[in-house]
Amino acid sequence: MRAEQAAWLLTGIVTALLMIRFIFKLLAASTHASFVTFIYNLTQLFVAPFHGIFNTAANGNNVFEPESVVAIVIYVLIGWGLAGLVRVVTRGGGTAS
Repeated sequence: MRAEQAAWLLTGIVTALLMIRFIFKLLAASTHASFVTFIYNLTQLFVAPFHGIFNTAANGNNVFEPESVVAIVIYVLIGWGLAGLVRVVTRGGGTAS
């Protein structure tokens, strides 16, 4: 049970950070703010595999970054699968009649 909760906690943290990144990009948050730069640097690792899948749209400084959305979806699916795997492994392979 704790391993499943840990999987969901990790998924939630990564997802929340990616959502913050997406909102900062969309609202053109200033990179002069150290917190914004921190979030961008921290989440770059998670977004990098999805760069180039879709074109990034910009309107002035506001950027719609689809790779962040794709990353959120993919990591939630991975978290869901990992939590399910942990649940199956920890509850054993026996079937109920």
